[in-house]
Amino acid sequence: MKYLLVFAAGILISLSSSTLASERPKNDPARPEIGWEAFKSMIPYPEIAKRAGVQGYSNASVKLDTAGAVLSVSISGYGIFDKPIEEAVKKVQWLPELDNGKPRETTVIFEVQFQLKSLQDMPKKKILIIESDR
Repeated sequence: MKYLLVFAAGILISLSSSTLASERPKNDPARPEIGWEAFKSMIPYPEIAKRAGVQGYSNASVKLDTAGAVLSVSISGYGIFDKPIEEAVKKVQWLPELDNGKPRETTVIFEVQFQLKSLQDMPKKKILIIESDR
């Protein structure tokens, strides 16, 4: 009986994953299989950054192969946030980009903002962009 349950569970898992692939649009961007909100919840705020009151942004670039496997990860921004982002990227299963129904190698770029709740009510900083011709 135990083997029958394992076999039945295996069939259900394979059916659900094959229907997931067929439900994707022909042109669909790469993304975490669990969705962006669930992925975000996998990235912890580093304890040392919390204690120091450090907030910031990090930009991540994740190169994926045609199967959605991570080929490389590049993160820029506050170095203190690099490790939790990279660990989450490597833990999650990625869906590859679909181009006319065919998976293709691609790079996913996203930004992660680390913000302390206790500092959310503080006045927002003004960002000035000053441009000049050479």
